[in-house]
Amino acid sequence: MNYLADKSLSMRVIESFNKLKKCRIRLQRARDGKILNGRLENLTLVDAVLHIEDGDNLRPGDEISLEIHGPMLKVLVRGKIIMHAGKKASMEVLGEMRYLQTTESARINVESVMAKVHYDDMTLIASVFDISREGISIRLMDAVSPGQQVKIDIQTNGRTIQVCGVARYCRELNDGMGHTRIGIQLHHQTRLGTAKWFAYFDQFQEAA
Repeated sequence: MNYLADKSLSMRVIESFNKLKKCRIRLQRARDGKILNGRLENLTLVDAVLHIEDGDNLRPGDEISLEIHGPMLKVLVRGKIIMHAGKKASMEVLGEMRYLQTTESARINVESVMAKVHYDDMTLIASVFDISREGISIRLMDAVSPGQQVKIDIQTNGRTIQVCGVARYCRELNDGMGHTRIGIQLHHQTRLGTAKWFAYFDQFQEAA
């Protein structure tokens, strides 16, 4: 066995998997076809740790089909839930992973990021679910119609990043508090605005 070549390959695999951390995931449970969403916490060739928004619906032994939406790459994985507690679940990988090229950029989960959302002469406070180079999804105590133009102010490192976009979807979260999840496609008005947003996104991608 070529030890150096094998070690080099292992390092490339680990590096690739690290880039998928915090990326958006979508899974389907085999026993009833239910779709769940969340983010990837960790991935190896044999197991994975998942953060599932509706994780209480999972139980050990559930077989699932998992999609990981990474940077220009979608990873398809079959697995079996071996443990879950609240929104966190551990999964055993079954079989080989499949890799598909995609034009969709990665969505990175962010935590403890708040924003001000402006539309229809109103300003509301929102929390940020995830961001990509092309968009942002937020949790808001209101419903926003698809097609609605919005402005968003995000405080970061003592300065404000302002972005503009259009709401693409609005879904109830069923959290008992009336929150909705809103997906917004961004349209930057200047090159400087584009550069600022890309730099903001890259800092989360590097940290992941």
